[in-house]
Amino acid sequence: MEPIIYRHHKYQDLFLEEYEGGLFYLKTDSMTLGLAAYRISNSKIAHLIDIRLNRVEIRRKGIGSWMLNILCSSAIREGATSIEGTLKPDKYITWGDLKSFYLKSGFEIQELRIKKVL
Repeated sequence: MEPIIYRHHKYQDLFLEEYEGGLFYLKTDSMTLGLAAYRISNSKIAHLIDIRLNRVEIRRKGIGSWMLNILCSSAIREGATSIEGTLKPDKYITWGDLKSFYLKSGFEIQELRIKKVL
C-alpha cells in the first residue's frame, strides 16, 4: 500500500508519510528528518511509541505539533478512543519542554504517562 502524504502548510518542502500500522516518517525530498509511531491495542487505546524530530534546527517551529495532530487523526480513523504514552526526556528534550508540548496539544500528564481522550 502506498503511503498517505501530508504536506506541511508553512514548510512546503516538508511532508509526512503515513504507512499502515501507525508508522510515520517526516521527510524532505532528500532526507528523513523524524518519525512518529503508534499501535492500537484490542481495547482501542492507541499507544504512542515515539514522536521524534532528528534535527535541532526544525524544533520549536510547530512541526512536532503538526505531526502529533496527524497521528491523533489517524488513530481516530483506526478506531482508537484515546492515545497514551510515556514521556521520554533525553539530552535534547527536557521534561519541561515535553510537558509543555503535550499539554498544549490537549493531553493530561500523570507522572510520566500522557493520555488524551479522542
